[in-house]
Amino acid sequence: MDFLDECFIHKVGTCNIGASKAYNLVSSMKGGFDYRGGTVVDFKNFHRDLNCKIGVKDSQMVVDILTNRKLCFSNFSFEVQKDVDDHLTGLFWADDTSKTNYKEFGDVLSFDATYQTNKYSMVFVLFTGVDYHKHCVTFTAGLLAREIADAYVWLLEVFRKAFVKPPMMIVIDQDSSMKKVVNFIPIDVYNHSDFQKTFFDIIWNLQCSPQDFDSSWSTMDVWIPAFMRDLELSGLMRTTSRLESLNNAFSHFLHHKSNLVKFMMSFDSAMEKQRHHQSLLDYQSTTTTPKLRTPLVIEKHASEIYTHNIFLDIQKELYKYMFYCVQESVVIEDESEVYSLRDKKKKSRLIKMLYLVEGVIAFESVVAACFLSRIDFYVVICSKNECLIQYAYAILRLSINKIANNEDELAKYIKQLQEVDSGIPLCTSSRASSSRSVHIEKLIGAAVPDVINIHNPERIRNKGCASDKRIKSTREKVIEKSKKGTRLSSLCHKQNHNARRCILRFKKSDLESEVTEG
Repeated sequence: MDFLDECFIHKVGTCNIGASKAYNLVSSMKGGFDYRGGTVVDFKNFHRDLNCKIGVKDSQMVVDILTNRKLCFSNFSFEVQKDVDDHLTGLFWADDTSKTNYKEFGDVLSFDATYQTNKYSMVFVLFTGVDYHKHCVTFTAGLLAREIADAYVWLLEVFRKAFVKPPMMIVIDQDSSMKKVVNFIPIDVYNHSDFQKTFFDIIWNLQCSPQDFDSSWSTMDVWIPAFMRDLELSGLMRTTSRLESLNNAFSHFLHHKSNLVKFMMSFDSAMEKQRHHQSLLDYQSTTTTPKLRTPLVIEKHASEIYTHNIFLDIQKELYKYMFYCVQESVVIEDESEVYSLRDKKKKSRLIKMLYLVEGVIAFESVVAACFLSRIDFYVVICSKNECLIQYAYAILRLSINKIANNEDELAKYIKQLQEVDSGIPLCTSSRASSSRSVHIEKLIGAAVPDVINIHNPERIRNKGCASDKRIKSTREKVIEKSKKGTRLSSLCHKQNHNARRCILRFKKSDLESEVTEG
């Protein structure tokens, strides 16, 4: 088994693929098991050696990896929290791409915790928003040892330190710890004067009866979204349902038995896939034009400035406007135009819409900023040696694709490769140092530290952790019961019964009854 096979095992491991499946994949890619160097046991042994090499130095190696990224890119941020015994209790990180995305789409923020993503049972917290494609975009993430209010306070503190600008609205679930610290971030919308007036009229109204209070309070789920409608992107994220789908996407990369080093690399793979998908959508929006359904000029203009997913919503409204809406009147008030519209389907219901003319941010500038920041992300993940190997593979694949249907050219190309291979000198110094330990350090991207300043987290018990007690089968229950000592009677000193059911007791009682009768 060579270095490329070891690299393949490590890479597919970040996508939640084990050593056995990796062996089958490599064998199929190389033309069969006969062309496969090594056995499935070798693949499993390497996976075992990789985990043993990390071992108790897991937390320290993760911090070293993040430190190297900070040295390469000054805009990269990370924070570490540990307890009095130097055990890791909190970890936070954010790269330049995350900060760029937050700058553009961070008005509405949602964060939630998920479980069973690492072998230490640390809580995985995602900070998520919605981009201009109506897709989830991950701003940053963190790991917490305890799901308590103090841990969330620390996480929000380092979040504010890294991103500076607070969000305008936060969406959370019903977790009690999150509710305690949600007001820790100052949000301007909470100071809305109309919101305060309506809220205080319900709370501080001495003349309000209990029935009126219950009636007013029960309508909060209706009138609170009305105050949020002026916020950008607030209509796209009002619940944590988007986070549930995002957690499911991360579950394809993360595993509950992964150490922190593998967890971090799996997270990078998941983020790379998410950002690659965003790049594809950016390319489609900038190079293609969606099909128009109306002859309106505004629809054509919208197709040029909006992404495809946003344009489809606008197109749907424009289509309904042409066939179902009737304009009643137009009134100009304070440099604004108020349109009175009547919906044919709503039985003469009058709708008033207020339109303000404002500047539009150029879509191309956002795409360019996000693309440039993604370049740094890809460079920091791959080491120089690994990038060269991938580049060599890319050139080889391109060359083969050009002559794949020409047997003569393929035979000539193979002969040229053999000549090149015979001309490459065998580097003895590299062979001497290319031990498995050195290979593992190259794959991880950090040397194994000699001094440990941060120890691995202790055994953590959060509400998302599985129980240590499993349901025993009927067979196990019978075996345990057979191993237990049988009952021993205190009267006859025989087994399989006690004194209450002993025959000597019944004989004694019969004798006593005969004596009494006599």
